[in-house]
Amino acid sequence: MRHYHRISLSLLLTLLLCGAAQAATPEDSVRTSPKRRGTTDFILGGLLGSSRQYYSYSAYARPSAEQPNTYRQHYQLVGIGVAHTWPLLKNSQFTVELQAAVGSTKFSGTNVLPGAGARLYALSPYFEISHPRYYRLGLGADLGTSGYDFVYKPLELAHVRPKVLLEAGVLSKLYLHLSYGHNMLGLGNGTGVLGLGSGFGSERQRLLLGAAMVNSEINAGILSRTTSSFIPVVQAQVWVSPNWQLEPHLASNFDNVHQLRLLARYRLPASAR
Repeated sequence: MRHYHRISLSLLLTLLLCGAAQAATPEDSVRTSPKRRGTTDFILGGLLGSSRQYYSYSAYARPSAEQPNTYRQHYQLVGIGVAHTWPLLKNSQFTVELQAAVGSTKFSGTNVLPGAGARLYALSPYFEISHPRYYRLGLGADLGTSGYDFVYKPLELAHVRPKVLLEAGVLSKLYLHLSYGHNMLGLGNGTGVLGLGSGFGSERQRLLLGAAMVNSEINAGILSRTTSSFIPVVQAQVWVSPNWQLEPHLASNFDNVHQLRLLARYRLPASAR
């Protein structure tokens, strides 16, 4: 009988220990689940483009009037920046970014502008909330001398220009993109982009096709007319290595508006953060 009780006690102890181990498993798995970490990116970019600008429109305010005399603008800028992203809530992210750009613009074919060119520079803070799979929402500003791109207003200079980004959809498959001034595109000739993009099933590459709207063509006024309101644009985001990402942008109407931008982002390895 004693032997029977010893065996029963041993079995009971074994069952209790197994139950305790199983009960501890969920807590242990939570403790050992990988912790979401922030990321830090360093940014280097360049922007160049050209556009046709229009003189004062006092004699050309009627849509039926002949097109006014024009002059050309050629601009180029280089920029650097840094961005840090923190985990937000369960799956979202919050990014703070600061870019600085400097460059110049040159005018040709004009006899009303004093001088052949001007300096451009901007300091650009930017804030973004995003979900890696479904959306991006960003707001910021370009502060400085952003561009001489006002239609019919030679030497009209923008000192503060907004930066806006909205992307929504399934980013790896199909999404809507709407932006203005994003990633240096507010400089030289302020540019907005409307388009559709896809990652073709991948979260490490994206291609976007759409239309660009540039200040030198769209802010002429209700009674004024320019020649090209919508301009074809293509953008991409491609990871070329675990730490390097390239972001090219090309917009052109193959006539009087041309724009090329290339950004390179270097993400610090996890061991260096």
